[in-house]
Amino acid sequence: IAAIRGHAANERITQHGLALVRRLVEASTPCADGCARCGSAAVIAAAMEAQPEQVIIQTHGLALFRRLASTDPRRMELALAGAVERTVRAMTMAATEAAAGDNDRELQFQAAAALHNLSIESEKNGDRVGAAGGIAALLQAMRRFEEDEPLVDVCCRTLHRISYV
Repeated sequence: IAAIRGHAANERITQHGLALVRRLVEASTPCADGCARCGSAAVIAAAMEAQPEQVIIQTHGLALFRRLASTDPRRMELALAGAVERTVRAMTMAATEAAAGDNDRELQFQAAAALHNLSIESEKNGDRVGAAGGIAALLQAMRRFEEDEPLVDVCCRTLHRISYV
């Protein structure tokens, strides 16, 4: 996280740093807890903001948001760091970028799953998703990938979640 914080403008350091943190966080709850304690939410959001055109960086950041938002105490921290808005921007930007190609499907899946987890038991975060344009972004992902059952499923579950918070 410190390397990413200090070198957010460096594409290689950011990409490999986020990939490493993602691997650690997905493999271990204690790693996820440690990552959350060191202020990673703001660092991840800032790294994504610094490299908006890099689909791989966006996807790693979204996967980290998804995993870190899987437990209650982290949801509000992530939201306050701009995770909801950054997630919707990544979905929207990738949808307009022809260069995203095959990587866009993974980005859209991670984004929808992150929005789902961020919205669990949080009316404020559900409202943030709507205010940031998340409903339109989720519907767009469903249209673009209508044959992709796992992606359509997570988009539907996220829309359902935010409609009831």
